[in-house]
Amino acid sequence: MFDELKNTRTLTVMAIFMALTILTSHFFSITFIDKSFGLTFIITAVMCSVLPTKLCIIVALVSDVIGNLVFPTPGGFYPPFMITKVVTAIIYGKFLYNKKITFKNIFIVSTLNALIASMILNSLWVSQLTGNPYIAQIIARIPTTITNYVKDLVIFPLILDRLVRITRKKLVDIKAIEKPVISG
Repeated sequence: MFDELKNTRTLTVMAIFMALTILTSHFFSITFIDKSFGLTFIITAVMCSVLPTKLCIIVALVSDVIGNLVFPTPGGFYPPFMITKVVTAIIYGKFLYNKKITFKNIFIVSTLNALIASMILNSLWVSQLTGNPYIAQIIARIPTTITNYVKDLVIFPLILDRLVRITRKKLVDIKAIEKPVISG
């Protein structure tokens, strides 16, 4: 089930993605208790395009725990947010892993992530943390979600395909992943 974890190169790549995730989420983003603007979404998208979803889930969970231990957030560590990380990895992996990066896939990933991860799940977790009513929290998250959604739809088409192609090639060259069979 986890044969990939026997490959030291794959483990090293996972560790690099963990480090990049932690660094971008803590040094290249602005985070409030219920809002976050940053570059981590690019790392997540590239990672989920080149590594199997199960490995991306491990990276997401471990980097979230380590990141919160090393760089505590003002709101504290709230484990349910890890569910959002898992769901995001599943969504990205389903539509990007070993797939051609198309606007259609980007649109689907961005839409599902905005609706499920941001609006539904993150609104629920923030509602639980703050005591605000869930519906009020959803309404409050609309501007942030729309901003992030538009950002994804603008930035991903510009850079994601090239980043993924380069990363896939380099990972195949160093034998960290097998040469992928890319589907439409």
